Amino acid sequence: MPPPLNEATAAGAAPPRARATAWLLGLVAASLLTSFWLLIDPTAQARGHTVDADGYSRSALGHIGFLEVLRAVEDNVRQSRSGRRTVRCGLLVYAEPRRLDAADEDEVAAACNRADCTLLVLGKRLAIPAQERPWWAERVDFQRIDVVQGVLDDFLGALDLEVPVVERFATNADWTMPAGWPVPVIPGPVQLLTDLPPGWSPVVECAQGTLLARCGRLRVLADPDLIANHGLLRGANAELVERMVRHVHGNGAIVVDETQHGHVIEKSIFQLAGRYPYALVTCHLLLLLALAAGAAAVRQGPLTPAAPAVAAGKDFLIDNVAALLAVGGGAGHSLRRYARLRLHRLGALLHAPRGLDDARRRDYVLARLPADHRDRLASALALEAHRPTPAAALAAARKIHQLTEGPHPCSPPTSPK
Repeated sequence: MPPPLNEATAAGAAPPRARATAWLLGLVAASLLTSFWLLIDPTAQARGHTVDADGYSRSALGHIGFLEVLRAVEDNVRQSRSGRRTVRCGLLVYAEPRRLDAADEDEVAAACNRADCTLLVLGKRLAIPAQERPWWAERVDFQRIDVVQGVLDDFLGALDLEVPVVERFATNADWTMPAGWPVPVIPGPVQLLTDLPPGWSPVVECAQGTLLARCGRLRVLADPDLIANHGLLRGANAELVERMVRHVHGNGAIVVDETQHGHVIEKSIFQLAGRYPYALVTCHLLLLLALAAGAAAVRQGPLTPAAPAVAAGKDFLIDNVAALLAVGGGAGHSLRRYARLRLHRLGALLHAPRGLDDARRRDYVLARLPADHRDRLASALALEAHRPTPAAALAAARKIHQLTEGPHPCSPPTSPK
């Protein structure tokens, strides 16, 4: 006999709806956690452990300390990883950028025109990371002077300005600077600007050349050792950098460009939504939407009480008998019983004599049917002598019902021959 309907509840197991709710909440929580993990920038950790000269590097050549100095001057300091800038820019900083291509020149020119002032810091040193520990500099070399000169040519060419010459000197002395500014302490060789074109003027200079020069709204710092992490610890360089930033800072945020260091992000979240690994976030959000829609479609309320073990009426008994017949393979027996009942009914309609056994009543009924009708009914009745499958027994029972129910071609009965 099949188990009662409320056996799982009687055994202490959670109701089906409670289990479904638990699974739903678990999937939602897992999907949310995975989405947050995927939203983390995959390059964030790498940026924090580089040896390059950028605002994310804590190495000796990095600019983490320079950003802290900028924040002492202006609370609103932003590291830009996109060419799109919607805030008012009081100072735009390009610290040790790479050479520009044609697309970069137009973007740099537009950004400098929107900013109150632009500070360009030329590069000087190049760190070579170790293969086993890429966050550790295996050695530090000097950039070729022609590469540094090329960067200055690119930026000033984008702004249509004449270009001074970049040179390096072993020593320096007799610094000249605005009143109250500390004297810079820079290890040799010192990188300076020489042969300033017309329209350029020095702000901080020595006998060999100019350390900080100005031309309109542009300032050029020739030696990056002044703002690098290692340079801010020398003498009063940190105070000098703060004075210099206050001197050039306009009204608005300080924006440090990081796109020239390779830290570029897409301009639109809709472009990222279809690219790996960000597409996984989109899939998880769609999954959450589907789960929320499924949860909303389920009727909320108290649990439906379990049905009693034995319900009132005949339905429970019929279901149990059907289940027993299905388990015990009683399809053939059921078919024979059904065929016998149908032949009894049809025999009564044909006025069969009383006292006939099943075989004689069968012959009596078939003899009074037309040939075509008789053959079809005989073939359906012949299946009861075998052990038919449930599907075959059901098909034969339907055929017997069709041939013995309602109007049939046996009236008026034919005379036996």
